[in-house]
Amino acid sequence: DKRGFDIAIGNPPYVRQERIAPPLVPREKVTNEIKKLYKDKLEASVRAHFEGRLPRKLDRKSDLYIYFYFHGLSLLNPKGTFCFITSNSWLDVGYGKNLQQFLLENVHIKAIYDNSAKRSFTQADINTIIAVFSAPFRQKGDGLIYPAKFAVFKKPFEDTINAENLIEIEGVEDTLDTDSYRVISIPQKKLLEEGWEYPENITEEHKKAFSFSVGKYSGNKWGGKYLRAPEIFFTILEKGSHL
Repeated sequence: DKRGFDIAIGNPPYVRQERIAPPLVPREKVTNEIKKLYKDKLEASVRAHFEGRLPRKLDRKSDLYIYFYFHGLSLLNPKGTFCFITSNSWLDVGYGKNLQQFLLENVHIKAIYDNSAKRSFTQADINTIIAVFSAPFRQKGDGLIYPAKFAVFKKPFEDTINAENLIEIEGVEDTLDTDSYRVISIPQKKLLEEGWEYPENITEEHKKAFSFSVGKYSGNKWGGKYLRAPEIFFTILEKGSHL
């Protein structure tokens, strides 16, 4: 099946939720009702591609680039690759939970790259990450057998990005810390578990029996925990993995 593109590369516009409106309507004529109807259309367009896979109604506080993630993924053929550079806000804020859950269940999160030494766009007033995913799998839940990788570069990308380093990062199965970058690999199922919220009265036995059919995903601070956390956090993680 070769329908769709081999790769989708993008840097979607950064538009805060309160400014999302039809692009062809003059700003002075945009009303709250027009904004609401436009967001309804944006969500409907996403659901047209992924009906049954979206966890819940998309958060109306989502910035515009969130919709681009879903549409970019919908353009790929089954063996395609997705690569976006966007704001890192979805990794930690509430509206990111919809995208996080969708990614964990439906794609392989091959890598999320950050750079602690240099911004990707020095003139931009936002912090960015580079996200690399597989195309969506045929069945919801197929993504849970894969590991997600979070990689932080300690030097400018132009000084550290090369084939040898990327191959090494791809092969990391746990954690790796070098002078140039730090990588942590975490099962996507574990990430889903970390952000899953069960009813208060449910027992541990029932949690195992019902898995993710009871409760909801409430989000997780991927950026704060796996990209920007201090070195001691990763030292503890690495020691814990060997117990």
